Amino acid sequence: MQVLLCTGNGVCRASELLKKEIETLVPAGMLETVSGVTDLMEYLKRPRPGNKIVILLARDGEELEQYLSIKSMIIDLPLVLILPDLGKNTISRACRLYPRFMSYIESNFMDVATVVRQMLIKTRVIC
Repeated sequence: MQVLLCTGNGVCRASELLKKEIETLVPAGMLETVSGVTDLMEYLKRPRPGNKIVILLARDGEELEQYLSIKSMIIDLPLVLILPDLGKNTISRACRLYPRFMSYIESNFMDVATVVRQMLIKTRVIC
């Protein structure tokens, strides 16, 4: 089981904190990190064995729209989505990606880590 973390374009405090939180629970060699939708698309186009958990960080509405534009590539993957805000419109748009879990960019990401940990336990990647 691979965990794919897409931190969006560039580096920000939230992306660094999220990456640090996820790295603490994903076994070595099972975490892949990409930046932005272009890198995400390139990663998903290459055939890779095994299942994936995808974690997407949308820092603003534009990044969320970019993720929505590649919905067909991620629709069948277990998805954890980090939203830029908790507005009704944002949540409504985010639901179109059918995420297993949604969180907010201003959180400490412990909730995300807990959910990803449970997903990994369920697939017997970790105990």
